[in-house]
Amino acid sequence: MDNRKESEIIDRISELTGKPKSTLYDWKKSEKNIKVYEALAEYVELKDSNINKDISNPDYLKKEIIKAINTLPNAKVRKFYHLMMAELAEMGH
Repeated sequence: MDNRKESEIIDRISELTGKPKSTLYDWKKSEKNIKVYEALAEYVELKDSNINKDISNPDYLKKEIIKAINTLPNAKVRKFYHLMMAELAEMGH
C-alpha cells in the first residue's frame, strides 16, 4: 500500500472512530493492535468501494447479475433463466 493511500485510510479511520492519527499509526506498528487496525482499514476500503458503485450503470448491473447467477446451484439457475425469459417475453423481446 502506498503512503498516500495509507495516510488517507488513517484519516478516514480517525474520522470514523475519533481516535487520533498518532494512535492509529501506533496500532499499525503494534503486534497487539495490528488486527484491529487491519480490520478498520478493510472496512474503510470496502465502504469507499461501495460508495463508488453506480447502480444506474447497466454494465455494472449486468456484471453483478452474472456474478450472482454464478453462485447459484444449477436448479436455481434454470429457474432464474425461466423467470428472466418470461419477463423478457412480457416486454416483447
